[in-house]
This record gives sequence, C-alpha cells and structure tokens, in this order.
Amino acid sequence: MLSCTQVLKEMCPDCDVNLVPHSGPSPVLLRPHELALVAPDWEVYTAWIESNKNARDVLGWVREMYAWCVAVHKNGVQLTHEAPPNSKLMSQPPHDWTLGQAAILHYTWGTLYFKDGKEFWRFDKRDWTAKEHELKVPQFKLPPQPWQEGWKLQDGMAINKQLHETMIAMLTQMNKASTGLPVIEPGA
Repeated sequence: MLSCTQVLKEMCPDCDVNLVPHSGPSPVLLRPHELALVAPDWEVYTAWIESNKNARDVLGWVREMYAWCVAVHKNGVQLTHEAPPNSKLMSQPPHDWTLGQAAILHYTWGTLYFKDGKEFWRFDKRDWTAKEHELKVPQFKLPPQPWQEGWKLQDGMAINKQLHETMIAMLTQMNKASTGLPVIEPGA
C-alpha cells in the first residue's frame, strides 16, 4: 500500500508535500477571495481521491481534508495555526485540556474515561446518530464527580482536572442549549 506522502505526490506532482499545511485545528477562517482561489483545486483533488481506491484507502475518512490542504498549498494561501490554549478560534477536548482563549469548543472525537482498564463514562458524538436523537436532542450525561486521580482516556493519556472541568462545561452548555429545542414529530 502507498504511504500518505506518496498519494499526495501522485495527486499533485508539482507540490512539495512537506510544505502542505495540516487542516487542524479546523475550521479555518479565510477571506472570500482565498476560498474562490482554493475551491476549484479542492474540488479536483477531492474527485481525484474519490476515483482512486488506493487514495481512498490510505487517506481514510479524512481524505477530503487532504484535498483541501493540498489545494491550499498549491494556491499559496497561508494559514495561521494557533495552538491551544492560545488559539482564539477553537479548542478540541479531549486533545486540548482547556478552553484557553478559544471562542468555541469542537468535539472532534470521543472522550472515554477508563479506570483500571475499564470504561466507566463516555461522550462520543457517534453514539447520538439514531433517528430519535435527530427528532429530540437528548440531555448528555456529565462526567462523574468529583474528578479523581488515575482516570485515563481511551489512548491511555491521564485525565487531569482541567480536562474534566472542560468536558463538564462543554456538555453543560450543550444541555442548556438543547433544552430549548423543539421535539420534531416524525414526518413533520
């Protein structure tokens, strides 16, 4: 199987793949004229990836993000990436432990709590994709209180008190917002 670098080089032979920016943290803010510049190549690269089984397999579910990054590079659009906690745009728990200066929290991947190798709490957006959740947004269960030393994430990383409090704040705000949403009747 080809490597990611080989796929990107095949897709854009004129690109220096070492200079292709990463897409995260996403979303990215840009000016309308920059989007107009990047969009045609983004579309071409996305179509190329989708028509190439090797590219789809190697790049996986983030393949369209690779198309975006290569198009950004090819067109010389410069992106500024501010790492948390200094990012003014976004923080992504559980990767980022705190909101910091960010304006939004983005739950990219799940947060699974483990103690002694056993899962005891989880929040993963992929658990909430059933039709009934589209019709009535549920209240999400908050992480257990109080925080305890020794809890770990699914990747084995320790859960510190900052991350725990960030998860509580994010889910509390989501629950507050969803309380005001109407229940949608099936077929409505």
